[in-house]
Amino acid sequence: MGLDFDPFTASQDPCQKYQARGTPRKVDQRYEVQVFGSCPRQRRSAPDVVAELEQRHGLWVFVNFRYPDGDDLVATLKQLKADRGK
Repeated sequence: MGLDFDPFTASQDPCQKYQARGTPRKVDQRYEVQVFGSCPRQRRSAPDVVAELEQRHGLWVFVNFRYPDGDDLVATLKQLKADRGK
């Protein structure tokens, strides 16, 4: 039991290229960056994933990835761990 999708692109069939678009939005001590896939013949108005970044020891690190359906990577991993414990 594990992830059945790419957690960084929120897909099973990723595009060849992804782009951050717009201005990063500050939320508390984190920044949110909207990431869009650049697939042929697809133009999305909503991001494929929103990356959450935080500065730690002078470096920017990813701390979570939020998906269009309302889920996020950290919550998904916690649920998978709980399911394995049953």
